[in-house]
Amino acid sequence: MSSTPLDSNTIEIIVNKIQEMLGPGRPLLLLSLTGSRAFGWAGDDYDYDIHGIFCAQQWFDYVHYGGHIENMPIDLNLHSLEHVLYMAFYHPSAETVLNLTEPFWSAPGFYELFERYILANVNKLFFYEFTVQSELHRLTYNFHPRTALHAYRVLLYPIYWAKTGKLVKNIYRIIEELGLELKGPYECREAYQTGQKEKCRKDVVSAELGRLYEEYKAVFTAKDPSTDWDGAGYRDWYARAEKIIKQFKSEVKC
Repeated sequence: MSSTPLDSNTIEIIVNKIQEMLGPGRPLLLLSLTGSRAFGWAGDDYDYDIHGIFCAQQWFDYVHYGGHIENMPIDLNLHSLEHVLYMAFYHPSAETVLNLTEPFWSAPGFYELFERYILANVNKLFFYEFTVQSELHRLTYNFHPRTALHAYRVLLYPIYWAKTGKLVKNIYRIIEELGLELKGPYECREAYQTGQKEKCRKDVVSAELGRLYEEYKAVFTAKDPSTDWDGAGYRDWYARAEKIIKQFKSEVKC
């Protein structure tokens, strides 16, 4: 479980309201704060991006709500447990699963099982070089403070995970804990919050991202069979995924 800007009373209200929205027979399993507030570059007036997991059979895979809970602007995205398992193992989606890490609320014992069976087995899939390169390429034709911040994020996450074995969303915590000397994330955060785009300096960002990319390639070299989508690699991964999901479901009452 993670530290969160939400106090215990607010969390209780949010959980009860969301459970009420889902209705009976669809228990909530997990809620996590993501987006700019979790990444570390939100302003005071930004909304709260909340992602979660619920349990339901033969119902919607995904539920979205945009509105307010207790005068808090909420952007809520909920996934059924079956949908999360599909996105984790069969159609690997880094963002879908990473957004569910560091929850501020979990049903008793659920996140421990989620870490043991899901995160421990798919964490390497989060950090495909293709994903990193895509974000860096996007920055070349759309240089913007927010795009730059996301480029730092997709490089800092795997570097931090490779060095610590932990998944953390807040890039400024990562920078501090690893003792990195970076100016761009701070300048671009100010530029993003104030609208003064010129404060996010392209030369600084490009140089720092270049160094981080080289570090990423140096530390994140482990090859996982699940990244081989041809022939035996894919068949082995599929069989392994079936076993993991079966074990996970045997312990999760859903």
